[in-house]
Amino acid sequence: MSKGFIVFLVVLFILGVGFWLTKDYLFREQEGRVEFAKLQQYLAEDKPIVDFLTSVSVRDPGVYGDTKETTFKWGSEKEIISVKGFKLSATEAHSNNYSQAIKYFEENGFSLDNLNVADGATGGLVGYKKNNLLCIVEHQLTDLTTKPNEPIQANSDKQEIIISCGFLSGQNSSDVFESCANSRTCPAGFLCYNSQYSAPSPESRYKSITGPQEGDLLCHKLCETDTDCGIRKCLEKKLFNGDAVEIKKFCD
Repeated sequence: MSKGFIVFLVVLFILGVGFWLTKDYLFREQEGRVEFAKLQQYLAEDKPIVDFLTSVSVRDPGVYGDTKETTFKWGSEKEIISVKGFKLSATEAHSNNYSQAIKYFEENGFSLDNLNVADGATGGLVGYKKNNLLCIVEHQLTDLTTKPNEPIQANSDKQEIIISCGFLSGQNSSDVFESCANSRTCPAGFLCYNSQYSAPSPESRYKSITGPQEGDLLCHKLCETDTDCGIRKCLEKKLFNGDAVEIKKFCD
């Protein structure tokens, strides 16, 4: 085997390894961007719904299971649309649990939507709306006796309750607008929740001490009270920029 041919094989091997490493790096970089995009979508669109449903379940502890993804129907004057969101389910509930759920919506600024109300002998549903958040509360009696040619008989108030919530398609929470990572600017009326402490190191002026990123790098709506924030809260927080700090109120 000639020396030139050996050199050729070595070069070919190096190029092959380089190509593989480059391909692997690009794949991992793309994979990282996808995961970051999913995280941003969760924080902006999914987390407000999950947090709200969690607050509903905390109001009536031990009744509901975990939140799960769902799609439910919502009636409007023009059409019936499908809404993607999350749901809570309770399979061993009673009428007082249903009343508690209804009361929670009424006490937290939701308005009844008459186009999404149905009632029957063994169950029904009620639709509530707050800004762009839509919710359906369904209940269905489960302890029933049925006989031919006789009315259905309810033996107790045992029932299943399903609470489904989601934003109108393309209209996520008005509290969080979009990502402000990579120096993107937020629209008027919003601020970027970017808070990270840094200061020169006491050991050397060429070194610095940097704390963790405390913000979520999303545009948050500025506010004065909770009524400005839909289903979120108007909170006062410290924002660090280097070793300087300012206090801002925004929806979170």
